[in-house]
Amino acid sequence: MKLKILISSILFFSILNANDTLTQINFEQDNDGNFNPNIFVPINWNNDYYSGIGYASSTSKDIKKLNNFEDSKNGAVSTKSDTTINWITKKISNYSIGIQTNIQKINNNEFGYIHDTTNTFGKGDDYWIAFDNDIELDILKTSIYADYSKNLDDIFLRVSTTISPSTKIDVKQSTLFKPLVSDIGSSSSSTSQDLSYSFMLEGYYDTNSFINLGLEYSYDFNPLKYDIAQLSYENSNYLFKTATIDTDETTTKYIAKIYFDKKVLGDLNPSIGFGKISTKIKDNNSNDTTIEDSNIISIGFEKRF
Repeated sequence: MKLKILISSILFFSILNANDTLTQINFEQDNDGNFNPNIFVPINWNNDYYSGIGYASSTSKDIKKLNNFEDSKNGAVSTKSDTTINWITKKISNYSIGIQTNIQKINNNEFGYIHDTTNTFGKGDDYWIAFDNDIELDILKTSIYADYSKNLDDIFLRVSTTISPSTKIDVKQSTLFKPLVSDIGSSSSSTSQDLSYSFMLEGYYDTNSFINLGLEYSYDFNPLKYDIAQLSYENSNYLFKTATIDTDETTTKYIAKIYFDKKVLGDLNPSIGFGKISTKIKDNNSNDTTIEDSNIISIGFEKRF
């Protein structure tokens, strides 16, 4: 289980309007010391319309041995960035509906070596393989955003959803397994995706004291389907063949927060909280599922209500 600390920052605060709700400027620190930004800045045009821009990124790495190979090393580094452009959102009483675009970039790099001492690859019992696998995904997603808010005396609730009927993934790949395969495994494709969606519930309880309580829950569902060149064994030879990656990724997040009834930095509230993120990836080809859980400690400033 991986611990992450979300630390809010006043970076870019000068561009904010203190009256804008939904303001979020956070930095996420992981176990490796990476500070990953999570920013959303709303822009109110008038009482009926607003736009906004957001940016989030993350970096993860993992180094381990490969299964069945005692003398081996497998390093994996993944970087993700997501730029959100909320073009226009219409506010009608307690409802809002709008259109937004997400520009996502995912870079996955796997590298390492294998010392084959058991003749697994049929090249002898002292055979060395070096490998390097680079995959770049460029994702363009157009979505419909909607939310509903309700004020019940001392309780404020907001339910929001994003539905993405149009998503396209462009893939670039370069893979080396030297000297096992002399060729370079490469792939370049553009694929339309199935429907993806997200759901969020936010709650705020005014205790009429210095400390108020909050709750945030979110659920994201993203199917990913694209082609890559994959190492295969045929007719006593190793070679690259086209294979289809078909996965469903779901991410669930919940976090309980304490908001301090103290306006700072132009009407933002300091907050602290604790929660959890769980990411599940189901391989639709093999029906295998992997799960990664992350604890969250949050410290920051925001105006969500």
